[in-house]
Amino acid sequence: CVEGDDKSFEFLQKNIAQFQNTTAHKLFLAEKTDTISARLACAGWNTTILPGAAASAQTIKVMRFDDFIVTQPGWENFKLLKIDTEGFDCPIIRGATKFIRQVSPVIFFEYNRQSMSLIGEPGIDTLFLLAELGYSQIAFHDDRGRFICSANLADREKIRDMHDYTDGKNSEIYYLDLTVFHERDTDLARKFLEIERARRLN
Repeated sequence: CVEGDDKSFEFLQKNIAQFQNTTAHKLFLAEKTDTISARLACAGWNTTILPGAAASAQTIKVMRFDDFIVTQPGWENFKLLKIDTEGFDCPIIRGATKFIRQVSPVIFFEYNRQSMSLIGEPGIDTLFLLAELGYSQIAFHDDRGRFICSANLADREKIRDMHDYTDGKNSEIYYLDLTVFHERDTDLARKFLEIERARRLN
């Protein structure tokens, strides 16, 4: 588990005490390992990194996921990659391409265009990148966790329609939670979608 914010990291440490074989690492992830100038908005809760040279900016160290994950024992067996980083989800995915190519984990992440717009992140190109990396099935959940629909990542028109519709305050759905499955995990994707469709009916 990775968390860069001081206050949230305290909560993380308390929460994982109930689990075995779970470790917490205090750092910020990004597309590249670097030292950047940025300010932290909403620090302590939903921390958002806003790169730039504003008067309130500070020097922040960020790490590429691929550089971090190889330091963890048994990383080749990590089958789920869950990301929720207030707009930095897609850059983190692009910084994890070596891990993704080797392990093909199920990837769950937030797709918040409002937050992405603050850092100039288009988002949709990363969805198409996942298709190029062998991912085939994508499941869309709304901002309350309710399953909407699924699609094949090769269906760029449908993917773009969902991207264009869910644009923050202009949409009835503020943001999306996305789950993507590699083409080798079609059986897992099928089971997951069966469960989510059943939950939607209850």
